[in-house]
Amino acid sequence: MNKFLEEYLKYLKDNPKGYWFRARLYGFGWTPATWQGWLITAGFIGALLWVGADFGKNPNPSGNEINWFFVKIILLVATLIAICVIKGEKPKWNWGLPKNNNEQNYDLIGEQGRAKQEHLDKIIKLFDSKDKVMNDDVEKLLGVSDKTVQRYFNELESQGKIKQVGETGKGVYYIKA
Repeated sequence: MNKFLEEYLKYLKDNPKGYWFRARLYGFGWTPATWQGWLITAGFIGALLWVGADFGKNPNPSGNEINWFFVKIILLVATLIAICVIKGEKPKWNWGLPKNNNEQNYDLIGEQGRAKQEHLDKIIKLFDSKDKVMNDDVEKLLGVSDKTVQRYFNELESQGKIKQVGETGKGVYYIKA
């Protein structure tokens, strides 16, 4: 079995709260994680096929039949979404496996992710030699744009590793959290 599939299955099984649906690894939404989730998904697909087959029986459907077809589809989708909201974890935008202990699985994120993580690690090491770090310090260290530095700082701040001091402008700096 390839490494990605092993990691994906591990992600689905690591489900201490027993969610029927886990957040998707790529994009926004859910994926079935338990037999209940798979049963709901299979039922949804079966209901879609039944509604579609029923609609397909008439080669010339009336306007009313077309409207009811779409109403049924919308109700099925709304029901599935409601079940996912109730029985699933909160969906969020993901792109790959979640980070465990702030470590990335390099085999799954590729070269670009590795380079980004190396930059984040260099920024954290910069705090070993400086109490205050400013955007310009990181721009010079990494040779990246001001916007990239800001994204890096935002990510490190959201991870609780650094804190911003000041609101905007040249007086803003960051300290280790």
